Amino acid sequence: VHALIQRHDSFTLTITMGNENKWFLDHTGSPTQLPVVQLLHDEPTRWDSVYVMLNRL
Repeated sequence: VHALIQRHDSFTLTITMGNENKWFLDHTGSPTQLPVVQLLHDEPTRWDSVYVMLNRL
């Protein structure tokens, strides 16, 4: 359980730092801001979980 919390914190930190340091670029190469979101919990089926997470973006 502790590892899952660390992954969620790392994910949020990566987005926050990326936004602050302009790591993320849009299709034209201009810096863009990503929304800070939380990871969804795993669904009963792994593929369903991946689909839901990607669909949420």
